[in-house]
Amino acid sequence: MSEANNHATPFNSESDNTSCPINSNSATQQNEIIEKNSESTANNGLPSNSLVDKATSSLQDNTKPNQPLTQKMDWQKVAHKLREYNRKLHKNVFRLEQQLAEIDNKFNKHIEKSRSSDLLLAQQAEEIENYQEQIATVNQQLTSQQQQIDSQEAIITKLSQQHELSQKQTAELERECTLLQEKYSNKSYELNTKEQENQELQTQLSQLQAHTLQCEAELKRYKEKAEASRKEKASSRHQNYPHNRYIQPWSTASIIEPKIALPKTKIQPAKVHRAAKTSEKTGMTAEIGNWSASTILPSKTSKSKAVKSSESKKPQSLAAVDLPTFPRPQ
Repeated sequence: MSEANNHATPFNSESDNTSCPINSNSATQQNEIIEKNSESTANNGLPSNSLVDKATSSLQDNTKPNQPLTQKMDWQKVAHKLREYNRKLHKNVFRLEQQLAEIDNKFNKHIEKSRSSDLLLAQQAEEIENYQEQIATVNQQLTSQQQQIDSQEAIITKLSQQHELSQKQTAELERECTLLQEKYSNKSYELNTKEQENQELQTQLSQLQAHTLQCEAELKRYKEKAEASRKEKASSRHQNYPHNRYIQPWSTASIIEPKIALPKTKIQPAKVHRAAKTSEKTGMTAEIGNWSASTILPSKTSKSKAVKSSESKKPQSLAAVDLPTFPRPQ
């Protein structure tokens, strides 16, 4: 049906274009009448059948003088507009039915609320009577409790005075505690510094002892080498001069031994005094259990300096020692 209507519309439009201008004016007038009637019925709520009758009657009145033009009139547009109007009316009816249902629900809810409110009013009246009885008993209790409050206020005043005194005492104790903490921190700092100095002195002492041991070992080596070289020279001279008279060997006491100057480290008296103090304070640390001193290892720089000093102060070689001269044979 819709396809037939679509095919019919271009044919009617061509016929309208070929017709006279009177036909187009009549069609526009009819459309305006239908639109006005549809708007009026949408606002007033008239039924669709009455509107269709009015539209058809108005069309007949307008088309009586021009019967050949009415045959070419586009009835499909009129039917389409009437259908649209009918759909709008159905939508309005559906919307009004929904509103009616909502109003009925609200009315039923209002009735239920009114019934529940009546029951609540009856319950509240009973509760008010009970509350009045309770208020009377509470008033009696208030009078008895007021007397207790008066007695407790007197006790509170005494306790507040005692509290103020205790606050003053706590403030004084806090001051003393802060002073003791400051003294403790100062003493712990001094102890740590002195322990560090003690450790540094111990490291220096151990380095000096190691250096002296190295020097002694090197001295022994050089003595052994000197004796061996002396014996070799004496044996070679005996082989070169067999007919000469016997020369008495020199004693070991007559040989001048090379004296190697060891590095002398002068310990300052202030450091010695500090070391004595540290020994006294280490005894004090045994009594204080919570004190803990951080042990600091000797730095690598002090070790490197000690090694450099030991290398620079090595004993002289045998080439620098003055040997005795022998008389040559004539």
